[in-house]
Amino acid sequence: MQSGSQRSLLFFAFLYGLGIAESATLIILAPVFALLLLFWIWTNADLRFGVIIKAIGCCLAGLLFYFVEAARFYYSDAFAYSGHAGVAGILKTMWYEQYCLITRTFSPVGWLTLMLVTVVPGPFALIVAKRALGGESSRGYHLLHLTFIGISVLFLCNLRPALWAYAGPSRLFVTPYVLAAWVFGYSAAYWCLVPINKGLGIRHSERPAVRKAARIAIGALGIAAVLAGPFINFRHADTTGSRVINDYARQVISNMNGRSWLVSDGGYFDAHLLNAAQDLSRPVKLISLNPLHIEAQQRYLATVFKNPRLAGLADVGVDSLLYEWFSRYPDIADKVAVLSTYGSGPMSGYDMWAPATNATAVPNKLLYLATKDPGSIDAAN
Repeated sequence: MQSGSQRSLLFFAFLYGLGIAESATLIILAPVFALLLLFWIWTNADLRFGVIIKAIGCCLAGLLFYFVEAARFYYSDAFAYSGHAGVAGILKTMWYEQYCLITRTFSPVGWLTLMLVTVVPGPFALIVAKRALGGESSRGYHLLHLTFIGISVLFLCNLRPALWAYAGPSRLFVTPYVLAAWVFGYSAAYWCLVPINKGLGIRHSERPAVRKAARIAIGALGIAAVLAGPFINFRHADTTGSRVINDYARQVISNMNGRSWLVSDGGYFDAHLLNAAQDLSRPVKLISLNPLHIEAQQRYLATVFKNPRLAGLADVGVDSLLYEWFSRYPDIADKVAVLSTYGSGPMSGYDMWAPATNATAVPNKLLYLATKDPGSIDAAN
C-alpha cells in the first residue's frame, strides 16, 4: 500500500471513531464501515495485520473524544446538578443515551414497512452504485432509482411511510432519516449522470447541448427539492410561538440591573432564563425553588458557595440557605433579584426579601429587587 493511501485509510478510521463519539448512527453502520475498510485494504493489495492494527488504533484515538466531552461536562456548572459519580458516571450516561437512540430507532408500529423503506434501499444502493454511476444504464436501473426517489420524496413531505407520519414527532428518528438522505443524494447523483451515460434516449455522441441541459435541469430539481423541505415541513417545525417566552426571559435578565444571582419560583421558564443570560453574555446563577429540582439545586449550591456555613446550609435545604444568606449579609441587595409569578404568599417577591436587613423590596418591572434607596428604582417604567 502506498504511504499516501495508507494515511488516507488511517485518517478515515480516526474520523469514524470521532463520529461514533458524536452520533449513535455510526455505531449502527459499523458493519458497513468494516466492510468498506476491508475492501479498501484489499483493493490496495495490502492485507498485512499491522495495517489493520493501525486502523483500529486510529479509530480508538477518535473514540477518546468521549473523554473530552465528559471532561467538559465535569468542569461545567451542570455537573453539580446531574448527580453523576465523576467522569465515569458521565460516560455511563452518554453510552446509555446512545443505546436508547439505537434501540428506539424504529417505531413498534409498522416496523416492517419502515425497514423496507429505510434500511433495505441502502444496501441495494451500495450493490449497484459502482455500475450505475460508472456508465451502465438500463430500464431496471431506472426503475430502481425512480423507486429510491419516490421514497425520498415521501420522507421529504413527511408522508407515510415516513417515520414521523407513523409515530408522530415525539420520537427521535436519526438513523432512518440519515439513511433516507443518503439514498436521496445517491439517487440524485445517478439521475444527473443519466444524460451522459446514454440515458433518456440521448446517444452519447449526439446532442451534447441537450445532454448538458438535461443534466443541469435534473441537478436543479434535486437542489429545489432539498430547498423546498423547510417550507413543506414548516408547520411541523415552527417555533415562532416560543418567541414571546424568549423575549420575556431576555427582559427578565435585562431588568436585573447587573445582579448576578436570580431566585426563581421554579416556573416553566428556568431553562429559557439561562439561555437568555447566555445570549446576553450575563454571568447569571439561577436558584430554582421548584420542588422537583430541590435535590439538584442543593448539590449545585453546595459547590458554588465558598462560605462553609452557607455550603452546609445548602445540604440542609434551599429555604434555610436563602434565609441565612438574606438576613446576615448586608450586600445581598446588590447581588440578588427575585422572580415571582405569584402575587402574594410565601413565594412572593416581597416575602422572599423579608429577611433582608436594611433593604426595601421594590418591584422592578418583572422582578423584585432589594435596595437601600427605593427611589433609585423606577418601578413605574
